[in-house]
Amino acid sequence: MPLVGRAEQIIRRRLDVHSEGYFFHSYGKSGHREKKSLQAGVYRPRPYSETAPQRVRARLKVTHWALHDLRRTSRTSLASPGCPREVGEVILGHMMPGVEGVYNRHSYDEERRNWLQRLSEHLEELVRTHG
Repeated sequence: MPLVGRAEQIIRRRLDVHSEGYFFHSYGKSGHREKKSLQAGVYRPRPYSETAPQRVRARLKVTHWALHDLRRTSRTSLASPGCPREVGEVILGHMMPGVEGVYNRHSYDEERRNWLQRLSEHLEELVRTHG
């Protein structure tokens, strides 16, 4: 998957720290951060979370969302300016259905990079204008 913008910056910083082994290291059995721990990390700071109530921590203002909502939002944000369906689906890692999935072996590398760059620029503009 091509990386652009802030995503690329984050990954490069992580590579400076974790050049070997898992990218998102964990001291658990697997050695890497598992999806459920990421979801828990999003749930715990919610204002209605009762997990470890004795711990003082910052609480999120945004509620009732899941990590999967980021995929949905990204896909919608790609579709809005006209990203072709097949490119948007490949970006999400979805397989093309039916005969098209069997015969179309194009990787869409250039197209993915182009549309992810456009999405990155759009998100940066939102940050600039809405802080």
